[in-house]
Amino acid sequence: MFSSKKPIFNNNNANEVKAPVSEGKTYTVKIENIAEKGDGIARIEGYVIFVPDTAAGEEVTVRIQRVLPKYAFACVVDEWSFLSFLSGPDGCL
Repeated sequence: MFSSKKPIFNNNNANEVKAPVSEGKTYTVKIENIAEKGDGIARIEGYVIFVPDTAAGEEVTVRIQRVLPKYAFACVVDEWSFLSFLSGPDGCL
């Protein structure tokens, strides 16, 4: 009457949570704390974003460089388009 087969999931990792950020997109965040290695820690919907060269309490615009299941890496971008020549090839300062 009951099947002994385990349920099959279409997704290889059914418990994976979708990150609320996307690579290449920009977001304005507040640096909440500093990590052990010195990067700033920001959060979007509880999702951790590491941002180098920032200080706790700073509000910065960041570009997401790499998204992983539990956290992302980002860099500070210059909001002033006329200063864009100062940024690197990925738009980061």
